[in-house]
Amino acid sequence: MPFFWKKKYSTEVFDSEVKDLVEKYFDAEFYLDSNPDVSAAEVDPLEHFLAYGYKEGRDPTPWFSTSHYQTNPDGNTSNSTNPFYNYLKDSDPEILKKQQIVGVRIRDIQKRLEDGVLGEMVARATELEPLVRLPANIKRPIKMKPFHNDAIILMSAIKALHKAAEQRGAKFVIVIPHCRMSGATRIGGELAFALEKLKSVDDILLVRTDSSEFEYPQWFPQQIRNINFADISDSISKDKQPQLLFHFLRSLNPEAVFNINSNLFYRTTNIYGRQLASTTRVINYLFCADRNLDGHEVGYPVEHVYKGLNQGAIFVTDSEYLANTLRERYQLDAQDRKYKVRSLPTPVRLVKGNAEYISSVPRNSRPKIYWAGRFDRQKRIDLVQAIAEHMPECDFHLFGKHVIDNDMKLMFSKNVYVNPPFNQFTDLSLTDCAAWLYTAEWDGVPTIVLDVIASGTPLVTSNCGGIAEVVYRDLAEMVDDIEDINAYIEAINKILSNQEQARMNAEKLRDKSLRERSVKNYQAAILKILETE
Repeated sequence: MPFFWKKKYSTEVFDSEVKDLVEKYFDAEFYLDSNPDVSAAEVDPLEHFLAYGYKEGRDPTPWFSTSHYQTNPDGNTSNSTNPFYNYLKDSDPEILKKQQIVGVRIRDIQKRLEDGVLGEMVARATELEPLVRLPANIKRPIKMKPFHNDAIILMSAIKALHKAAEQRGAKFVIVIPHCRMSGATRIGGELAFALEKLKSVDDILLVRTDSSEFEYPQWFPQQIRNINFADISDSISKDKQPQLLFHFLRSLNPEAVFNINSNLFYRTTNIYGRQLASTTRVINYLFCADRNLDGHEVGYPVEHVYKGLNQGAIFVTDSEYLANTLRERYQLDAQDRKYKVRSLPTPVRLVKGNAEYISSVPRNSRPKIYWAGRFDRQKRIDLVQAIAEHMPECDFHLFGKHVIDNDMKLMFSKNVYVNPPFNQFTDLSLTDCAAWLYTAEWDGVPTIVLDVIASGTPLVTSNCGGIAEVVYRDLAEMVDDIEDINAYIEAINKILSNQEQARMNAEKLRDKSLRERSVKNYQAAILKILETE
């Protein structure tokens, strides 16, 4: 070892067991070649790695990736312990010996590309194209047969998934794409709470398939097992992920699998739908079709229902509107209309805290109008812009963000105040809210509308999808022509002109909805689906 490598970190004290084991496999030459800043500092590479290197994601050998191990479900993600040491102490010494041999071979190949005749050839080629030399410095995962093939990778991922599931099966699996700002995902939480009440939280497994976000944990039971399938399957090729999800779900031996807008689940059932439905009940939860820029319907109700029906799946919707649309579209007979496509009314919850402002009447000189949702095409934020411009005497408070249509250009007037999304509805203070405005071009039964109804706040809403199933014209304002700006303005002014009456109507709507859409009714409807043969 060259003398300058011996420069010490005099203030550092290393655990002798950790240092001895890491030193046995540490590749000092590789470490210095890979980290020119460490080499220039003339410090001991081993001690640098033990003190700082692993925390900065630096690799100790060509065959171990610190960052990959820390993000791997089987790895230790803590930044306070050395991941290389954890890996070494948990590994078979024979495997480590083979990995060292591979590391030596990699170094030998790199040296050949740098020295001698071949090195000269590479140097001349680099003068013409600098990228020629670049691959030598790129860290690549080592792929050795038979340790690296599709079957082994899938088995490893299955093992990681079962570890995340606490090595237990599940009677009910709820599959969601993610947990971010989404009414569908929130209904997944309602489903989880209902199953917890009907059965047990230990029987439920939540699986996020399409992305890792888990922004709203309060939507789900606190003790629910929650698997980040998207992260665990990240190293699996996209065309193999359906196979992984299928085998994992089957291995859990569930009584029912609920799919709530998971793209990967639909891709999986396109291939393995019949096999999955032969051993478990497959229940797809639908809300509304999407619309493309030409105004044509697209999305899961359009693309996957006919396949699912042929495979034996059940479809539930949050509105009778969508259920009837699907029954007519696919010409279902009386039996299938009753059992294959069902509406499942989302419950209205009187959340603790709403009672504080149920009976309050706004007294500000400038009325406040609230709106919340995604700043996307579906939610017609452009209508809110136009309404606010035509009502300068009111202040409009918006809560939301772009989720899908990030290219939308928003230019609000001075009486519009944009706020980030709230974590839960009761975070809002509604004492000064004169009316709630909801706009959408297409929809199911939006959870935010149910929240507004439960709060006893006067409501003005677009009439689309299943909204008319929860909003009664004599108790709230509903605009049939969603493009009619004047109709929204007239509805808001109607509320402002008689706020006492508007509040009384809102409270009647709240009480009616709490009776008709109770949590008990929702639980009973789910139980009926599960018990139907």
